[in-house]
Amino acid sequence: LLGHILQETVFDAVSLTCSHILCYMCACSAASVTIVDGLKAANPKAKCPLCRKA
Repeated sequence: LLGHILQETVFDAVSLTCSHILCYMCACSAASVTIVDGLKAANPKAKCPLCRKA
């Protein structure tokens, strides 16, 4: 399984509501949260870095 951002094998895959797949680290980076805080700390209005859909 390849992630849509780095085009490398995904570890800890995260599927966004738009169906794009990111690794956990890329998803946290895109949502502007730290890996320690995790995606639960992300703004619910954060958008996919690929298609910009919420």
